[in-house]
Amino acid sequence: MKTTVEVRLKLESLYMTESLSSRLYLKGRFFTFKMKDGKNMQDHIDEFNKLCLDLENIQIEYEDEDKALVLKFGPKRKKEGKEKDTANGDATVVE
Repeated sequence: MKTTVEVRLKLESLYMTESLSSRLYLKGRFFTFKMKDGKNMQDHIDEFNKLCLDLENIQIEYEDEDKALVLKFGPKRKKEGKEKDTANGDATVVE
């Protein structure tokens, strides 16, 4: 019979490896995080927080301002018509 520590270590080795590909994948997901159509705001925030915990679990450090930037500029959904760009105030047409 395996101890709790052995099971936890095995799960960590399987799912939270610190390999370069895992680190790059999670960082990419973090910096390209977008709000998905059909999800409410709470689900969106829960998904973002889970991603942040996954990053912390494999010792990837990021600043609070990184999180703020991702949440400010990342959650845009694609919409038809005119959309105001909040970064510079310009209106753009999205098809």
